[in-house]
Amino acid sequence: VLLGIRDEVGALSLFYGVRDDTYVAIAGELDHFRAAGVAVHLQRSALGDPYVQDAIRTAAPDPARTAFVVAGHPEVAEALRALSAPVVENF
Repeated sequence: VLLGIRDEVGALSLFYGVRDDTYVAIAGELDHFRAAGVAVHLQRSALGDPYVQDAIRTAAPDPARTAFVVAGHPEVAEALRALSAPVVENF
């Protein structure tokens, strides 16, 4: 949906967290998102990458201009709410 209105929403980023590459369920889709200009951040905790919520904090999006759709661990949504950002869970 967001790719269809990309000109209206501006920059898009996808933060995807997995234990390692064997857990990436949407590898083909990640390539599609990259080709569409989405900044894809693949976080692999077993390889020492930061957890998704920590990677987002490091990227430091402006919460006033950022919305998040979260599927997965509640800790991610809690960390994003701490930034005072709007969050939709398990969309």
